[in-house]
Amino acid sequence: IEASALSSESKPKQVSSWYELELEKADAFWKKGELDEAAHIYESLLQDNPESAALHYYLGVIHYQKEKYEDALAALN
Repeated sequence: IEASALSSESKPKQVSSWYELELEKADAFWKKGELDEAAHIYESLLQDNPESAALHYYLGVIHYQKEKYEDALAALN
């Protein structure tokens, strides 16, 4: 999965502009291959949104891309 596969359809519909800006920043980092930066943003957003399946998914995919398979599974569960 590439960062370009992220769509607005998978994002929560009622979100603050700050939240959307953070998602856009994470997406930009992901597209540039700066996975640690993207993961940091997703982890930060998860603190306020622990039930977000999309954030867990994005974080899991990043861990998978970094070959951190146990962290990927933890993020996805």
